Amino acid sequence: MFVTPCNLYNMDEKGVQLGTGGSVVAIVDWDLWTVYNIEDGSHEHVTIVETICTDGTILPPSVIFQGKRMDETWGADNPCNARYTI
Repeated sequence: MFVTPCNLYNMDEKGVQLGTGGSVVAIVDWDLWTVYNIEDGSHEHVTIVETICTDGTILPPSVIFQGKRMDETWGADNPCNARYTI
C-alpha cells in the first residue's frame, strides 16, 4: 500500500509555562555556591501543536489550555487562526 504525500502529516507539540520570566526575591545563605530557580507554583501550562503535510499544506496550530471551561476571550486576537481547546 502506498501513502500519497497529501495523506502524510508531521505533528510536533511544545509545552509552554505561562507567567515565567519575572523577578523573584530569594533569601539564601551567604556561603551557598548554587542558587536554584524558584517558582511560586501558580503558573499555567499550555501545549501548542503544529501540523504540516508533506504536500506543503499547513494546518492551523492548536493551543491546549489546562482547565474545565474555556474563556471566551481566548482567540479574540488570533492572526494565525489557531484552534483553542481545554
